[in-house]
Amino acid sequence: MKTNVTGKHLNTYFIVTCMYMTGTGMALQYINIFMTDHLMIGAAMVSTVLLIAKIMDLVISMMAGGVVKKVRFKNNQYLSWFKIIRWILLIGFGTAFFNSNLFHLPESIRALLVAIGYITFGTGMSFLMIALSIAGISMLSISFVGGMSKYMFTLCTCLFTAAMYLFTSFGVNYFIDCGEYGYYKTGQDNRVIAMSMYNIPMKIGFMVGGSLGGYGLAFIGYHAGMAATAEFIDKFLILLGAAPAVLLFIGVAAAHFGYKITDEDAAMYANANQHGNPSHT
Repeated sequence: MKTNVTGKHLNTYFIVTCMYMTGTGMALQYINIFMTDHLMIGAAMVSTVLLIAKIMDLVISMMAGGVVKKVRFKNNQYLSWFKIIRWILLIGFGTAFFNSNLFHLPESIRALLVAIGYITFGTGMSFLMIALSIAGISMLSISFVGGMSKYMFTLCTCLFTAAMYLFTSFGVNYFIDCGEYGYYKTGQDNRVIAMSMYNIPMKIGFMVGGSLGGYGLAFIGYHAGMAATAEFIDKFLILLGAAPAVLLFIGVAAAHFGYKITDEDAAMYANANQHGNPSHT
């Protein structure tokens, strides 16, 4: 049965995605500050705990596509996942940002609660979410001009964020095309699993980058409540801008020279799969 996607469907999906990205973006930006400056957990322990949590989140994310494909609901296959995952996200956010200082818990327990919350909403993100050049230039600019004024820093950060969300809006298409290519070549329909792989690079990035960021802060001498010196600010801007920029440019090069599926090929694969590829029979 052919289903027509109307403007109402697209606008609804757009609104849901915007709210989702806004909420998760705020949480991921704030969680390190929350753990160090509010819960008073050391930067090194924050990185270690979140590294473990992100590894577990990565494992769950790798299994998400297969679970979504195999679990069948009576009414609506994918809408049912949205209804279930919203509660998992709510529980995860609540646990991660729970003010455990109220109960004078040990540092290890406070860190563990955040880790459990992170894994929970990370799991929800994995099931729910089945320009890099501009981002690299913006991050590199932060290192050189971000320290000049708060306005330049804000401008560079806005450019970076805009570029990242621009990529996020169509990045999943690359994975969809890979799924169509695999189905076209093998006759095995693993397109849902291919789409779930979209989360894997981001999970690995969060895992490695988030941990290195915390260890980097500890290395340059950061601790809660410290007064920022000129020397510390210079080191911080390098840590914040130059190092990520190098990695982003490497990613750009890998995508440019390594991804060989053209738009025309992708359209041909999808059309052939939809209308019955003779090689599948």
